[in-house]
Amino acid sequence: VQATADRIVQTTARLGGYVAQSSVSVRRRSGSASLTLRVPTAKLDEAMAALARLGKVRAIDQQQLDITATFDAAQAALD
Repeated sequence: VQATADRIVQTTARLGGYVAQSSVSVRRRSGSASLTLRVPTAKLDEAMAALARLGKVRAIDQQQLDITATFDAAQAALD
């Protein structure tokens, strides 16, 4: 489980994202992990496909939030 969690972190970073929250539990020969990942919307499909190849997925909660307008407004204010 820990090795897979490490690969998830690496994959997320490679796609320009980051791990917002993680919890990894390993006991004897079993374990579980829960991770909250943030990836750019443009990379979401690629991220989902790459992560699905890393191990058995028990649950997915996928949400998208487009912050382009907010980012552009902030950038304009800084300029």
